[in-house]
Amino acid sequence: MNRFLPQISLLFALQAVFCPIVNAQQQTSFYVAPNGSDANAGSQTAPFATAQRARDAIRALKQRGLQRPVTVFLRGGTYSLAEPLVFTPQDSGTPSAPVTYAASAGETPILSGGTRLSGWKRSGKLWTTTVPGVREGTRPVFTQLWAGGERRFRARTPNRVENSDVSFFRVADPLYSGPQQLPEPIKKFQYAAGDIDPNWDSRGAEVVFLQFWQDSHAPVKGIDGATRTIALEKGTRFKTGGPGEAGARYFVENFRAALDAPGEWYLDAQSGELSYFPLPGETPENTVLIAPRLQTTVRFDGEPQAGRPVSHLSFRGVQFSHSDFQIPAEWSDPKQAAQRVPAMVSGRGVQNVAFENCVFRNFGAYGLELLQGSTGNRISRCQFIDGAAGGIQLNGGELAAPVELRTGNNVIEDCEIAGIGQIFPSAVGIFSRHSFGNRIAHNYLHDLPYSGISVGLSFNYVPTVSRDNVVEWNRIHDVVRLLDDGGAIYTQGQMPGTVIRHNLIHDVGHHKLGIGIYLDGSTSNVLVENNLVYNCTNFPFHQSRAGRGKPKNNLLRNNIFALGGESIVRLSDTEENFSAFHLERSILLSDGSPIYGSGHNSRVANPAFTTDSNLIWDIGGPLVIARDSERPWMQNPQERFGQTLTLEAWRAKGLDRASVIADPLFADPKKGDFSLRAGSPALMLGFVPFDLREAGIRPSDGKSNPASRHAILHQPLARTR
Repeated sequence: MNRFLPQISLLFALQAVFCPIVNAQQQTSFYVAPNGSDANAGSQTAPFATAQRARDAIRALKQRGLQRPVTVFLRGGTYSLAEPLVFTPQDSGTPSAPVTYAASAGETPILSGGTRLSGWKRSGKLWTTTVPGVREGTRPVFTQLWAGGERRFRARTPNRVENSDVSFFRVADPLYSGPQQLPEPIKKFQYAAGDIDPNWDSRGAEVVFLQFWQDSHAPVKGIDGATRTIALEKGTRFKTGGPGEAGARYFVENFRAALDAPGEWYLDAQSGELSYFPLPGETPENTVLIAPRLQTTVRFDGEPQAGRPVSHLSFRGVQFSHSDFQIPAEWSDPKQAAQRVPAMVSGRGVQNVAFENCVFRNFGAYGLELLQGSTGNRISRCQFIDGAAGGIQLNGGELAAPVELRTGNNVIEDCEIAGIGQIFPSAVGIFSRHSFGNRIAHNYLHDLPYSGISVGLSFNYVPTVSRDNVVEWNRIHDVVRLLDDGGAIYTQGQMPGTVIRHNLIHDVGHHKLGIGIYLDGSTSNVLVENNLVYNCTNFPFHQSRAGRGKPKNNLLRNNIFALGGESIVRLSDTEENFSAFHLERSILLSDGSPIYGSGHNSRVANPAFTTDSNLIWDIGGPLVIARDSERPWMQNPQERFGQTLTLEAWRAKGLDRASVIADPLFADPKKGDFSLRAGSPALMLGFVPFDLREAGIRPSDGKSNPASRHAILHQPLARTR
């Protein structure tokens, strides 16, 4: 059983009451039920059968003028969509007469893009069935499957073991030497002896590479046993290894010979036969298997340039499930943050639309995306669980695009995002790409293969749309579990007015290069304050690609950065005689690692940042104030520095002259309790204690929200007793 798939609580259903067509509050109501009929009147006793019919009824109502709010109550059950549910500008409400699609009290309506599979026959350890339409080409070959609401994975070798490198092979020889990102795709590599059987029938097989912060999906063209070489149809544009490096991790999936473990499945695209290896206890009679047939289940088709958005709609207590995504022929890698992957619920020109207490579960791409011209929307108290890619993506027109295509001023709050990136691990929990003025607050992100929250996407030192975003009061842990070079909070680009504050971040990284707060690629003009970041495999804070003749103006103040495996604060890839950031009034706590580190064209002997009035301590041994990285950089494996500076040499450079080396008197930092005991010297330096008990999802109506169930695992943080 996948532990990342918590049961959906009834708290996510809207507490609604049944209403007549027009009630005392002058609200018009329609009703929909799985056992209804679209020939009915849409009343409580004669409900419609589909949300599409209710939408059309509202269209007819609008012809006479929309005078009062309209609510469509959806009874619990599954609504299988043969085509996407589409909303256009004619489906909009108004500020005084909004339109709401709401779950009936205590019930969970599911808008599903999938179909239940039947006709199973036992064949040894396997079940088999023929999926109608696959052989004939009238139904797309699907890449996702769910049994009892839990994801099942395509047959693969080596078999899947969560959070373990035994789940992967290593490229023995990339048969290439060059830069990390390639001008032309590599279409072959050499495998290690014993990993691959050249006699396998590899029709339809794909090699999935995990490369730094990227995944690639390359169809197999052929296997040559004499040279131990796999030839690829599309190849990959990312390095799969190089001199001095371990080869990239990979596995091979979607071929019949790999179908050897419970929970795996294989679909023969030519015959349409689906084979499934059941888990212990599963039978065709007690197990519901669902395969997707739609890529998009709900779509909003606004016309922002024409001034015709889809607006003033709300969705409350609705579950969106069962979508698919097939990688197009043009590419094999989804790019950073899986930006090429679309979403199950997709909107363009969406304005003043709300998703409240909704569940996005079992989806084959991103869960929800709001694209060009989407403003003033709110995503509140929703769950995003078990996705092939990421949770939420905000993206709009860049500076050169018409203003009407800009996306911004949206709110994402009190949401839980977990167990995503199941197929595209480079995806992130919340991705605000080219978008401005958003508030990302009080969310709970955990158990993710790559970054938690990512803001901006520009490596170049040019103005961008991404500005004035606020990332605050989020609880993020157990992220960057599979890929490398990611952060719990990750940024790129010039983004004046952006603030990262009051976030609780811990347990970041698993494989290598896990970072708490990561200001990457030209990040400028950002305020980072009142955050607690601890237990990171590499660095609680890291800034990269600073300088290049451009100002950064990043300010870090009143943070607690603690317990990083390589250093506490790190700067890399920067120019000398340049200030990337200023760090002040913060507590920097180590357990044997240096306080400050550098690497990749940076040296602690020429620190490109300023720092003062901090409290510094090492609970693991003698303090090492600054040391160059001893870890090789992926583009230059021979680059190893290792220079160490003494505290005296560090202060001689004008750094930390007013800082204090002393025990901050935390209650129990190794157990996550960063409360300050009485007499802490941090207070004398101007450090202001902060309380992060409100980080993550806030209780609703005095009750504990399911997504905040881990709130009691850590004591109140960074507050005086």
